[in-house]
Amino acid sequence: MELWPGAWTALLLLLLLLLSTLWFCSSSAKYFFKMAFYNGWILFLAILAIPVCAVRGRNVENMNPTWLCPTTRVPSTCLE
Repeated sequence: MELWPGAWTALLLLLLLLLSTLWFCSSSAKYFFKMAFYNGWILFLAILAIPVCAVRGRNVENMNPTWLCPTTRVPSTCLE
């Protein structure tokens, strides 16, 4: 679909106007926008966490949350 160069800008501005109107006039639309943002944020955090979990693998040591700060790591001999 070939549109003139300013058409995409006009469509984007129209969409922005529609969304801002819904945000200020409809409480249910505001709720759904907030839930969409929340779900997107959780998805983003999951995408960041998946490689970390894949690299570390399954191990009892991974249950210890101090892997985030290795300078305070407790030796595994002290845990027994």
